[in-house]
Amino acid sequence: MIQVVEQRGKITGVAVSRISPRISHLLFLDDSIIFGHAQDEELVAIQRILQTYGAASRQDINLEKSSMVVSGNVLVHQQCRSVNILGLQVVQKHDKYLGLPAVTVRSRGELLQDVKDQVWSHVQGWNSKLLSQAGKGVLIKYVIQAIYMYVMSCFKMLDYIVRELEAMTADF
Repeated sequence: MIQVVEQRGKITGVAVSRISPRISHLLFLDDSIIFGHAQDEELVAIQRILQTYGAASRQDINLEKSSMVVSGNVLVHQQCRSVNILGLQVVQKHDKYLGLPAVTVRSRGELLQDVKDQVWSHVQGWNSKLLSQAGKGVLIKYVIQAIYMYVMSCFKMLDYIVRELEAMTADF
């Protein structure tokens, strides 16, 4: 549906450089990210896409859980028009998505610190409970390793981070 609207020129998407292809949308699990310009025609097209999807799937978009990020280049009055047309709240940025920072930083060490903190908080919470060796093994296998695998599917893990994570789980 989004591609058809894009092919008709109703939405243009965005490009990260002059030679890169335009991106109009990204779909993740139950989430959708739609890229466009803050022009009335595009906003109305996006609104129609959301309404059509809701009617066809009987899954209305929850506007309270939905938001939009607006470029700093968009004038304030156009931001207000965007809010009025789409009915979404404006946020400065999304901090996390699926447990990882939505906007990556230059240092993978900084990025992966969140993963270390997440593993550490799980281990500390589990230490306060009396768990059998088998119970601990299950938690490590299905929770901690799931975190590792997800992060490793997105980023190359640094060796020292892997060693620190292994030490945390070994001490558990």
